[in-house]
Amino acid sequence: MRFSLCRVIGFSLIAAFIGVGFMIVYKPQLVNASEALEQPSLKANMKALNRAYRKVRKQIVDPAQNTSSVQLLQAIQLEVTRGIVIVPDRVSEIPVNEQGRFVLSYKRKMVEFLTILLDIESALLDGDNSLAQQQFGKLYQMKKEGHREFQKQEE
Repeated sequence: MRFSLCRVIGFSLIAAFIGVGFMIVYKPQLVNASEALEQPSLKANMKALNRAYRKVRKQIVDPAQNTSSVQLLQAIQLEVTRGIVIVPDRVSEIPVNEQGRFVLSYKRKMVEFLTILLDIESALLDGDNSLAQQQFGKLYQMKKEGHREFQKQEE
């Protein structure tokens, strides 16, 4: 298995966000009203992520667009990293005694999503578009499952 600089950095980020996730889940924080208003919404975060995701999906097959694809993947990685610390709205539908597990599960899925993004970036940097496409298929499946599991249910 290759360990590129982006994977090493990625694993460092993942470890940091898991640590932050544990602090968020297990240590309640007091937030005043003005800070609460400044919190980004997960919906806005995912909207930005989705724009870049759709572009990558269209151009991942073209080796001539690898530079652009890598830049878009890095934008997605940034949004995923931001999304890790945002609590999904659906948590309000979960019984209080299960909310911690729910949030932790969400954070783990986001870290797994980020890891696959790093694998795709690594494949594109190596010029292996077929591997990148294969990994992108995994990403698509995770996205569907994640939305089903973590999005607030429409009434």
